Amino acid sequence: GVQSWTFAPVSRSYSNVTNGQLAQNYRVQNYRQISGRVTDLYSGTPVTGVVVRNALSGEMSQTASDGNYTLMVPVGWSGRLSVSHPQGSFAMAYRDYVNVQGDLSGEDYLWTPPNPVISGQITNHFTGDGASGVTVTFSNGGGSTTTAGDGSYSKVVSRDWSGTVTVSYGSGSFALASRSYSHVTTDQAGQNYDWLAPMSVVSGVVNHSITGA
Repeated sequence: GVQSWTFAPVSRSYSNVTNGQLAQNYRVQNYRQISGRVTDLYSGTPVTGVVVRNALSGEMSQTASDGNYTLMVPVGWSGRLSVSHPQGSFAMAYRDYVNVQGDLSGEDYLWTPPNPVISGQITNHFTGDGASGVTVTFSNGGGSTTTAGDGSYSKVVSRDWSGTVTVSYGSGSFALASRSYSHVTTDQAGQNYDWLAPMSVVSGVVNHSITGA
C-alpha cells in the first residue's frame, strides 16, 4: 500500500559545533491512505469541491474535478472523517474508523444536490419598473409566492417537479400569464413576465363656449 513517513522534528540547526551533540533523536511516524470518490446521487457524475475532514486533527482534503479525495492518517489511527459541501446534503455525512492498519480505498460518498429554484422578475410592460405584490402560483403542490419590491420572485420546487406556474394580480393583465414545466431538475432562472397595467380613464364634459350647452 501507499506509505508516507513524517519526522519530528523535521530538522535541527547547529552553529559552531565544538563538542559532541548527544541524543539528537528523530521520531518517525508511518501513515496510511484513506481514499474514495464523491458522486451525484442522481446522475452519478463526480462532485468537485467537497471537503473531507479529519474531525480530530482538522486536516482536510478536497475533491478534484474527478470527485476523488485522499487523506493520510497515522497507522493505528481511530477517528472520524466527515464530508461537507456548500450546497446539497449527503446520504451519509461521515464515517468512523478504529485502529487503521492499512490503506483504505473505495470510501465513497453520495451527494444529494439541492432542490431546483424557479426564479424571475415581473415588470410593468410600459415602464419597465418591477411589479411588486404579484402572486406566483405553482401547481402540483408547489405552493405560491409573491414578488418583491423590484418585481423579483424565487421559489424552490421539489426535484423532478412538473406543473404550471401562473401569475396573477389585482388589476391589469399579463402578456403571458403561465408557463408549464416538465421534470425540473436544475435551476430555472430568467422566468420573466410582463404586466400590462390597466389603462387610465379620462372623463369629463365638453361645453359650448357661448351657450354652455
